Formats: sequence, C-alpha cells, structure tokens
Amino acid sequence: MDSLSSTSPSLLSRARVGDTDAWHRLVEIYSPVVYRWARSAGLQDSDASDVMQDVFRDVARGLSGFRKEKPGDSFRGWLWVIARNRIRQHF
Repeated sequence: MDSLSSTSPSLLSRARVGDTDAWHRLVEIYSPVVYRWARSAGLQDSDASDVMQDVFRDVARGLSGFRKEKPGDSFRGWLWVIARNRIRQHF
C-alpha cells in the first residue's frame, strides 16, 4: 500500500473498532505527514509535536464519523482538514 496516496479501508475499519495495532499503524504512517504540515506552517519542533498529538486525539474521537462518500474523499484529506484547523488554533 502506498501510504501517502491511499489508506487501506481495512486498516481504517480495524482502527474504528479499537484494534490497537491498526491505530499504531495509522499513527506510524501519518504522524510524519502531520508533523511536516505543522512545521511547514511555521511551528517550532515542540509546538509541531503538540499539534500532532492534538490532531491524533481528534482523529481518535472522530474516526467513526469519517466516511468516503464522494470520489475525491480520502482519509488523508480529512486528516489535513483536522491538522489545518489545529494549526490555526495554535496561532
């Protein structure tokens, strides 16, 4: 699986139902991406790490509501919206 272009639906399903291994895999795949977005927005290292934690807390709370309903919908796109909002809140 190319982790940057698509996310396995089965990985998301497993994470939704509380599979710890699946959740750890999602974090492993996407934490560098979220961190890079935060740093690109101008956050310092520690602030980027804090925002990244907030993003994944939001993901954990909202993952059950994520749906790929339209052709352009993606987990990465949904994650970006959460990250963007957290970065804005930081500033």
